[in-house]
Amino acid sequence: MEVGRLGVDGVNAANSVIVAPKTAQEVAQIHLPEVVVVVLGNLEKRNPATHTNARKCDSSRNTSWTNDNALSCDDGNACTKNDRCSAGKCIGTPLNCLSPCEECYNDACRMKSGYCLIFEKGTKTCVSDGNSRSGRPCQKCDTSKSVSTWSDNDGAACDDGNICTRSDKCSNGQCKGTPLTCNSICQTCNGNSCGLKTGYGFSNGKCKCKINGRDYDHHILNPSNPCQWCDLLDVTARASSTWSNRNGAYCDDKDKCTKRDVCNAGSCKGQSYSCQSSYPSSSCIRTSECVGDGSCRDIMRTKGTVCRSANDMCDQTETCDGRLGICPAFVVDSVTVTTGTVKIVDQNFHNTIFYQHVTDKLFVTISGFNVSCGKMNLRWFLLPGASSCSGSSLANGIIQSTNNLQTLSGLTLQDGKSYKISIAASDLRDKIQHRECSSAVIVDTSKPTHGWVHDGEADDLDYQSSKLFQVNWGGFQTRNGIDNYDWKVLLTSYGSSPNTELTTFFSAHLSTHMDIRISNITDGSKVQFVVRAYTKAGLYGEVKSNGIIFDNTPPVAGKVFAGADNNVKYATWRKKFYTNWNPFNDPHTTMWRYTCAIKKQGNQLSTAYRDNALNRSATFSELALISGEKYCAVVRGYNNAGLYTEATSDWVLIDYDAPLAGN
Repeated sequence: MEVGRLGVDGVNAANSVIVAPKTAQEVAQIHLPEVVVVVLGNLEKRNPATHTNARKCDSSRNTSWTNDNALSCDDGNACTKNDRCSAGKCIGTPLNCLSPCEECYNDACRMKSGYCLIFEKGTKTCVSDGNSRSGRPCQKCDTSKSVSTWSDNDGAACDDGNICTRSDKCSNGQCKGTPLTCNSICQTCNGNSCGLKTGYGFSNGKCKCKINGRDYDHHILNPSNPCQWCDLLDVTARASSTWSNRNGAYCDDKDKCTKRDVCNAGSCKGQSYSCQSSYPSSSCIRTSECVGDGSCRDIMRTKGTVCRSANDMCDQTETCDGRLGICPAFVVDSVTVTTGTVKIVDQNFHNTIFYQHVTDKLFVTISGFNVSCGKMNLRWFLLPGASSCSGSSLANGIIQSTNNLQTLSGLTLQDGKSYKISIAASDLRDKIQHRECSSAVIVDTSKPTHGWVHDGEADDLDYQSSKLFQVNWGGFQTRNGIDNYDWKVLLTSYGSSPNTELTTFFSAHLSTHMDIRISNITDGSKVQFVVRAYTKAGLYGEVKSNGIIFDNTPPVAGKVFAGADNNVKYATWRKKFYTNWNPFNDPHTTMWRYTCAIKKQGNQLSTAYRDNALNRSATFSELALISGEKYCAVVRGYNNAGLYTEATSDWVLIDYDAPLAGN
């Protein structure tokens, strides 16, 4: 046995000894008082009455049960939760399930079917299925959709609180009605329809004034008083169903000697005024009468009444015209001077010019100047080209005749200066109108210098075979630019020394190239072009081309030889071929060049033509001549007109094989 301490009620635990038996026989031999031995920490046997085992064995109190507070337990009540031991008892926290929506089940609240449990603003609300939300008929409990939130009660009747709608129904959880289209001026809403305000009518969608049982449109005048009308916005008049006054509106009081007639308190009244009844005899007004707008209408004297006699031959007697009341006293009839145009023209008075080479006169045309009465005087003024039309003149004079073409002579015009003419016209009273000026003309006595004329379309040619002759020119220098080019053709026939004028001068305008076809020209003839370049002042400089010789006949061929010095019949050449030839001749032009090539008998050329300049011998290298075959040289001789003649040498037999021995 093992000896230990035993805690028993009424016994000092310190003096108690427990002999722990080691065998069953030893235990059977021990006789002790009714004592329960419990292992430290084990609980008391469960109390079936309280469903608790709320006490335990604690070594600090080893002779009695100790309460085990906060120990999880089961109080046997389904409507509590979080059951804990407290003071030896098992106590749970009440669930507070919301009746009738919830019931207690396994220490928790469980929803019953047929209810919605909705939590809002910190409070749970229990609602039976199909019932509407308090104060919000467009929401209801619909357990088929949700048991925790409100569902839309679409289609249910409701009231949206707006008397200007009707047939209010729930839609998407909101109460909505069909708006009443009441006119805010004359109608009111009653929740189902539109009613009329006092003093108003309504028809054809428009508000009316209700006066004496009749409807009138807005701003319709009172048939018996134009100072009153229907004013839908006049609340006072509408309340009494009467006309509204048009205070300040214009009206007519039917009195022509009043003005500014306006409506006031329903009546038309104007301010009185008067008109002058008589006028002096110098006036064309006999009397005046009221018009009604504050003005006076003049009654004129008889048409033709004289009020002023004529001042001179161009002045007319003034009379009253029966319409205007003012006689133009002390006013002399004006004489109208019509100004025209003045132009500086060429000596033939045809075209306006801007340059001239004449230094002592100007040619002028004057047109369009006229005077309505009496004689017209014209005076001319010579002005610097850059001055204003009214500037100081260099010379002036009177135009004596009425001829529109005038030559102003005796002038001193300086080269390089510009001038213009102004014309001043005046009437018999010597009233001068403003001057009219011509355009400025520049005096230019210089002629074009330099310049060149080339035979051919571009380059300056010496010979050609075509009968279409072309010419181009340029390089002329002038002070103020070129105005025109003229050109002609000279022909020197072959064998004749003097040239003849094939054409007269033609205008090329400003073109710098021309062409002409000469059909009956003979070989060896020379064509030259003469070009005149004109300044804008009319002077010209003339340049003649060097001339071009026409040759439409190929040259006469010279003899062509095979070999470097003499004409060979046989040769042992393998890679080279030698040729030379006599000069080719042309009676009208000189030779330009030679080209040559090698040809194999029966075949085309063995080489391409090569340019040999004016050399009359050639050596071809890097060939592959075949023994037993014949070859010749082909030479073309070109004249300076571009025509050629072709000649060939005799055939040369190539034989570089040794003869075979006989038998």
